Amino acid sequence: MDWLVRMNSAIDYIEANLAGDIIMSEAARGACCSEYHFTRMFSFITEIPLGEYIRCRRLTLAGFELKNSSVKIIDLATKYGYDSPNSFARAFQVMHGVNPSEARIPGVELKSFARISFFISIKGGVGMNYRIVEEGSSIVFGKSLTTKSSDGYETIPAFWEICEEGRITNKIVEAGHGNEKTLLRSVMFDTDHDMMNYMICLDMPEDGVSDE
Repeated sequence: MDWLVRMNSAIDYIEANLAGDIIMSEAARGACCSEYHFTRMFSFITEIPLGEYIRCRRLTLAGFELKNSSVKIIDLATKYGYDSPNSFARAFQVMHGVNPSEARIPGVELKSFARISFFISIKGGVGMNYRIVEEGSSIVFGKSLTTKSSDGYETIPAFWEICEEGRITNKIVEAGHGNEKTLLRSVMFDTDHDMMNYMICLDMPEDGVSDE
């Protein structure tokens, strides 16, 4: 399950940098996808926004340090990415229900937000109903890359970065004219054992494509 390894690699990066600057593109690189897709995939799987996860983890570690050391509150605020002690105190109060000074009082309980790890649980033996629906034809268009299959883990994330920095993905989306039925996606086609074709593309009805 390579995707589990990649997602856990991204979490490893985030956890290692909670007390510093987290560069989201680096986390996404660990997951072998774009920053846009990584944040959406994380939120979809965990049902919590990535920014909220990082905030809760930082405040959990801050609470632990307050309980177990004499560190200054202003230093903790800076360490965990807050512009001022006041903004840190407000966020701390929202999560823990007490302000940072009160956290040091013996007997005061703080909340803990555990690190996320990804694993898969396989279950079966439960019947389900299903049906196959044939949809109308659609057109897939976008920007493609031809690369060696063995290099895909490196070339595909780099390809996404180039397309996002050059606003190519934005242009692809804009070509959909806001059609609700369009979907930005990636596909592989005409692959063999050594080479693969990868495309960042839009999937939309035949009559909705811009000529530009």
